[in-house]
Amino acid sequence: VAAGRFAALGTNAWRVAPALLDAVARGDMSIGVPAARALAGMNIDQAPHWERLAGRLAGQTRAVRVLEWLVRGSDEWRRPYSLANRRFGLLGLGAVGPAAKPTAPMVVELLKSRDDSGLWPAAVSALVGMKADTPELLSGFKRVLQNPEEWPTTRACAADALTALAPGDPNLRPLLDSALRDTSGLVRAAAARNLWKLHVSPAVVLPVLTALLDHKLVSIRTVALDGLAQMGAAA
Repeated sequence: VAAGRFAALGTNAWRVAPALLDAVARGDMSIGVPAARALAGMNIDQAPHWERLAGRLAGQTRAVRVLEWLVRGSDEWRRPYSLANRRFGLLGLGAVGPAAKPTAPMVVELLKSRDDSGLWPAAVSALVGMKADTPELLSGFKRVLQNPEEWPTTRACAADALTALAPGDPNLRPLLDSALRDTSGLVRAAAARNLWKLHVSPAVVLPVLTALLDHKLVSIRTVALDGLAQMGAAA
């Protein structure tokens, strides 16, 4: 009951996050799962101090069972957990780090599912955090990025995933260069953002992002601003 009330309070309950994370880390399913759901409900990963808070899960092997259950389990009515709950479970596994690597096959299967594309960013974050070796995913992400029939959000996620999981792939730079000319503003922004992560010259990235500041959609303009912010002084 208390966990549900914390979730309902949203960001107003951030101050209790350390205690809830410690409950998750202890691995007691009866307490850890409600605590994790409360953290998901309050969007704790959006807190300015989330990275410091997430450190409370680092290396906590007992937390893995709780977080894995949030991703693949079901509630008391045997319904799959909500997208927000599953997303937090994935972010939590990434925060645990290499100790959560036994769950990598589950995360990989999720990334192969088009139905779960909304969870892709969190799933990629989990694999990166646990330092999982996932070569079988890369060809799939490349196909998604190049397929104009896919949703732009899915293709942008594929660009992020490739850069996070295989920054040294020799085919990545050409793929992102091509995506800079995509018909979708979201994909162009993702390509520019990820090329910057690969240390490409600002002269390549800036024109794309600045042009998107005039896009008709607020969401695209926001993404462009985020990309410029990531460039820092270079922008």
